[in-house]
Amino acid sequence: MTTTPRFVGIDVAKAYLDVVDRPEAAPARVPNDEASIAALVERLSAAPPTLIVL
Repeated sequence: MTTTPRFVGIDVAKAYLDVVDRPEAAPARVPNDEASIAALVERLSAAPPTLIVL
C-alpha cells in the first residue's frame, strides 16, 4: 500500500498562522496564540505530514 506524501506550509505572522495542507485540505488561518498552536499540533500529530515548512 502506497501512502500519498502530505506537505504542510505555515506562514507565520504576529497575529495569525496561514496553514496550507496538501493534498488534504483547503488553506486555513488560525490565531497565533498558545491554544490555537496546541490544536494545530494535535491535528498534525494525528496524521504526521511528510514535511512541514515554516
